[in-house]
Amino acid sequence: MHINRKPGEIMEVDWAGTTAHLIDSDTGELIEAYIFVAALAYSGYAYAEAFPTMKQDSWIAAHVNAYTYFGGVTRILVPDNLKTGVVKNIVAELILNKSYQEMAEHYGTAVIPAREAHMPPNHQQYLKWDGERFRKWAAKYGANTVTVIESILTRYKVEQQGYRACMGILKLADTYTGERLESACAKALERPQKQPA
Repeated sequence: MHINRKPGEIMEVDWAGTTAHLIDSDTGELIEAYIFVAALAYSGYAYAEAFPTMKQDSWIAAHVNAYTYFGGVTRILVPDNLKTGVVKNIVAELILNKSYQEMAEHYGTAVIPAREAHMPPNHQQYLKWDGERFRKWAAKYGANTVTVIESILTRYKVEQQGYRACMGILKLADTYTGERLESACAKALERPQKQPA
């Protein structure tokens, strides 16, 4: 399956495969090394660096070093779902590690964790979705649903960050009905909106 990419848009990151070993030149001792790999999704241009641990400080330093190596920051950062980056990643909710979130905010990049590499065929269809498709789907239920979906899609720095929430809301029509979804969206819009602090 071909996935369209844009130059400079996405950097994919992870710790590579099995643990490597370095030899201490003074003692001859084998030292474990963990290999961080970052790749630009469009070009495949890659950066790799060995670290003594896979802990948070190494994870953050690896990203900073990759940004320096590439000479810039991509709009979207795609880590695997490892605990140094992603605390929780389920359909309805994404929680990033606090330090990782702060790093992403500092560099102005959006973190969108990777989907599982081997997606079932019935889930692969979602790779082709975009904001316009969610808007059209919402329009089947009514203006209030469209307004809610639009507010989700425009809330984030990168629209794709809202796709999970849009999917969760629109799939409610499968469990309940489109009329009940539209009514729930109307009620949600009646509530006073919280202002950012």
